[in-house]
Amino acid sequence: MKPQDEPTLEAPAARRRWLLPGALAAVVTAVSLGIVALVYAHAPQAVAERYLGHIASGDATSAAALLAPSHPGVAGFRDDALLTDEVLQSAVERISDVSIARHPASDVDVANFDITFTLAGEKYDERLDLIAGPPLWGVIPTWQVRAPFSVAFLLEASGPAPVTIAGVPISAPARGDVAWVTMYPAVYRLGVDGDYYTTTSDTITVGIDNSPGTVDLRPTERLQQAVQEEVEAVLAGCMAQATMAPEGCPFQASADAAGVPVSWGMDAPPTVVLDETGTRFSFDDGWIRAVYTPAPASGETQEEAALWLSGTVSVRGSDVEVRFGA
Repeated sequence: MKPQDEPTLEAPAARRRWLLPGALAAVVTAVSLGIVALVYAHAPQAVAERYLGHIASGDATSAAALLAPSHPGVAGFRDDALLTDEVLQSAVERISDVSIARHPASDVDVANFDITFTLAGEKYDERLDLIAGPPLWGVIPTWQVRAPFSVAFLLEASGPAPVTIAGVPISAPARGDVAWVTMYPAVYRLGVDGDYYTTTSDTITVGIDNSPGTVDLRPTERLQQAVQEEVEAVLAGCMAQATMAPEGCPFQASADAAGVPVSWGMDAPPTVVLDETGTRFSFDDGWIRAVYTPAPASGETQEEAALWLSGTVSVRGSDVEVRFGA
């Protein structure tokens, strides 16, 4: 009787021959997919989307990592002091509804994009340029953002106090001075260092095509009080000189008081009024009195005169100085 045929097992070498092509195919597929993913991740559109996404989410560090290392800044002005996570994350509002559309470029090493976004209820149209970077592993093209998607603008304060944006003092310490500021587009908290001035708005919108220029400052009650006290102190110092024409003071007695002691007096100090910028003061309700005995007469003479005066206010830190007639 012929023995029943028994199933035969493949030899190990045969199994290896069958497994090896399949494994190689899987590896090749995985590598190919990885390369495709790398190429896509470094494509201009993907880089532009990631860059603007970082700005929209407040990640300034990741946004900066996508910049060309030798970027020229904005309008030739490079200052990254306010392009930080802390500043951008503190924004009241950041860009949203971002859309990107590529348009043809004249250079193969340049990628140009039309950008639209919304900020503070306004729609903005802008442009973002990328340049070719060094190839990854020598073969995969990479792209870098040519310059920060930020705004460089001149900021001026209408009063003599340092302005703060996002809590950071801006170096424009005096009225008429200006400071270059570079920031990512967003709505930021606006403030003033010190107790003497306040802003007319609590926020500042840094857009792209309508960057802010002047921050309007208004004097506080604390400055009003400080100027009142300083005016009273100056007038008291003038009256203490006890001469016909006190030096550096806004009043004097008649010529009959020349060469004799003069007793100056004031029933009540004048009420000081500040202008809307807090840089000038005035009052019109003051009365000054001079009492003296002219020589060679023996009788006492008394003179009274109204004080209608104005002057300037200077603020340096916590110090307030007034100057009459300036």
